[in-house]
Amino acid sequence: MFLQTYIINEKITEAQYLLTNTDFTYSISSELLHFSNQSHFCKLFKQYTNYTPKEFRLWF
Repeated sequence: MFLQTYIINEKITEAQYLLTNTDFTYSISSELLHFSNQSHFCKLFKQYTNYTPKEFRLWF
């Protein structure tokens, strides 16, 4: 369980970088980070950051 949490946390950290430093769409970002689909990516991103990817890109 700890390993899975660590991996997801690292993916979310990389997603934050991609959202702030690139113009990639959310689906491309989720694909690059090997999430099963964009919906799953958005759900986990919100769970770990308390922001949706869209909100995160706008605020940061």
